[in-house]
Amino acid sequence: MEAKPIAPHYDVAFKAVFSRENLPVIADFLEAVPGISKESIEEITVADPHLPRRNRDDKLAILDLRLVLKNGEHVNVELQVVHLPSTWKRIEYQNSRLLADQLSSGEEYKKLHRAITIVISYSEMLLKERPEYHFRFVRYDPVAQVSFPGSSEIHVLQVKKVLETDTSPLGTWLRFFKAEKTEEFEMVSEIRPALATAWGSLKHLSADPVARRLADAEEMQRRDMVDRIEGAREEALEEGIEIGREEGIEIGREEGVGIGELRERQKTVLQLLDLKWSLEAIADFTGMPIDQIRILENGSS
Repeated sequence: MEAKPIAPHYDVAFKAVFSRENLPVIADFLEAVPGISKESIEEITVADPHLPRRNRDDKLAILDLRLVLKNGEHVNVELQVVHLPSTWKRIEYQNSRLLADQLSSGEEYKKLHRAITIVISYSEMLLKERPEYHFRFVRYDPVAQVSFPGSSEIHVLQVKKVLETDTSPLGTWLRFFKAEKTEEFEMVSEIRPALATAWGSLKHLSADPVARRLADAEEMQRRDMVDRIEGAREEALEEGIEIGREEGIEIGREEGVGIGELRERQKTVLQLLDLKWSLEAIADFTGMPIDQIRILENGSS
């Protein structure tokens, strides 16, 4: 009996698909991402994923996949399975290091090449109500409507939003990352030859009991992390409610609003606070008055 495929979102599977031996597969993926030129991926170097500390107190950054392209551009491909409050800051930090670490002391800025981070996200990080699964971020002046001529950009690819009927280059790749069953992998591998190679690597890996144990361990670690996050949020919610009661305010309580709905609304507020939304934006989104949001904010800090 053929082993169940190890899903591509596990670290061991991701590294097997995007290995040094699979450079044509990596090139095909990059070519599918809008904004990356075909000429630049004719030569690809898989670089050390560790971004070295310049000073003793610097934070060590380890990338999932670090690449240097023919034209000198540096690319970081990241898997994002669980969205945390610090996710955006971590992505921006890693991309800035990808840019800054290109130069040694005394080198001229003109030697800098574009730093690109591509995030393959399994959580709906952006605009859940919109159908787009690809977002490309550059620095931009919203008033003058002019892009800054800089060297940094971040792509976010949202796996869950891709449709099973999408046969575009990027859509097919995201269907591969979304797949769980053998027939799903075989279907996309018939569309793009590179995905047939990727599926071959994944199928070979899935027969390895050591790789399967690594994937199981990663899944357990991920579940434990989610449980800790949810536990912390529940604790913050209870603390916020208690503070509100002490101040003589029943937070968010309105005529006709049940306790279940009230708790869900409070939980949403705490999550948006984690994501650094402004109090005004949270009030518009949830319908909760700003003074009551502020009480929850103080209770969870």
